Amino acid sequence: MRLNSFKIKIALTLALTAAVTPSVAMETAEEIYKKGVKIFVHKSIGAVIDSTIRYENGDEEKRAFFLGKKEHDKDNSSILILFLEPDDIKCTAVLVNKEGDEDKRYAYFPALKRVRIIPESDKGKEVFGIGISYEDLGEPQGTFEEPKEVERLGVVNYKLTLVDHDKTSEYFIDSTTFKLNQMDVYKKGKLDKTIVINEIKPYFGDDLITSWDINYPNSSRSIKYSIRPESIKQELSDSLFHKNKLKRCKF
Repeated sequence: MRLNSFKIKIALTLALTAAVTPSVAMETAEEIYKKGVKIFVHKSIGAVIDSTIRYENGDEEKRAFFLGKKEHDKDNSSILILFLEPDDIKCTAVLVNKEGDEDKRYAYFPALKRVRIIPESDKGKEVFGIGISYEDLGEPQGTFEEPKEVERLGVVNYKLTLVDHDKTSEYFIDSTTFKLNQMDVYKKGKLDKTIVINEIKPYFGDDLITSWDINYPNSSRSIKYSIRPESIKQELSDSLFHKNKLKRCKF
């Protein structure tokens, strides 16, 4: 049986559409970010992190801090940093509570014996020189551009660009595993710092970044981080993330 001209046209149209339409559309930047860009991907997890800060003059300083994260429900979560070493910064704590669309930031200073609210104007400042800003601990700030695919070291990566006023963050995420490889932060168009992920290991059924470096090209300062494997745990009390409990110096 012969197809009439109308049916032939329909068949050709469907064939051409199938040829030019990709089988799987690229996910949005926000979806890729949620899969790949997380210090902790677990709903509840904590660990002790060792860091070595190397200054431009060659001096080194070692610090250790507890980093804990917990999702209380779909709209509320918390992240705590509690310094353990050295003695001059021991028990200093930073807490970020996400309540809906709002991030509330607090810091406890043992010398002052009081908890201070971190104002919005200070959100871009580093948390006591550890290479992480207060806003890095909360939800991403700014607007994502359309994701791109780029090749890095023979591997196809998603490149995400997040623009927030004079700050631009670029994330490079493996397109197959969704593992974060590198993050570059620019301020006023100039590279401010590069974060390189060295190691990711599975814990409790999900991936965990266990080693990473931060390099500052303008000052030659660098920071190396590694998580103590024996310190990693899932069970964290809700009270750990109350601002009125920051003075306890316990985790």
